[in-house]
Amino acid sequence: MLLDRLVKMSVRAEVERLLADGTGELAAYNVYGEDELRDSTFVPTPPYCYLVVSRIEPTPTQLPFIAVDLPDIGREPFELGNRSGRQGPIELSVLGQSEGEATDLASYLADSWVNSFVITNYNEYAYRGYASGSPMGYVELTNMPRVRGPGELAEALILEGSLYHWQIVSFDYQAIIRDAIMRPLYPRPDLYP
Repeated sequence: MLLDRLVKMSVRAEVERLLADGTGELAAYNVYGEDELRDSTFVPTPPYCYLVVSRIEPTPTQLPFIAVDLPDIGREPFELGNRSGRQGPIELSVLGQSEGEATDLASYLADSWVNSFVITNYNEYAYRGYASGSPMGYVELTNMPRVRGPGELAEALILEGSLYHWQIVSFDYQAIIRDAIMRPLYPRPDLYP
């Protein structure tokens, strides 16, 4: 897994933490992933929510459903020689069995989101000098979360009838990832102590 996907997986982990916590306005949710979503024999325990980072179509019986998307990932150098910074929007598509369910989940996520969270190495191996499971950096929100409907896209989906109750939580972020091993800027490492 490379850096862009690690940022997305860290966003997913933060959404799961918020839903499974149960200390806010909503009861704790059982959060299931893509494996359970695709398993036709799996029976979820209510209250539950499916949380994925892939673009897959849920069926009405698999709602509520939250999809994490980083639609536009920009590179943002934040210190001399380190191009590992990232910036752009984060979108959480929240789909529910009813308009109220989708609105409540979206509102809860927007209200409960913290201003910063950790980026973790989810690889089973060391990546960029960071051990598996260790923090690599952090994400800061550059604006407050917004909740909106799907807009023009909704009309096409309403005709299908499958994704009628949909809210999108969106905010912009800046990720700061520090290299664990300082790399020289030029091919002459003897110039750098």
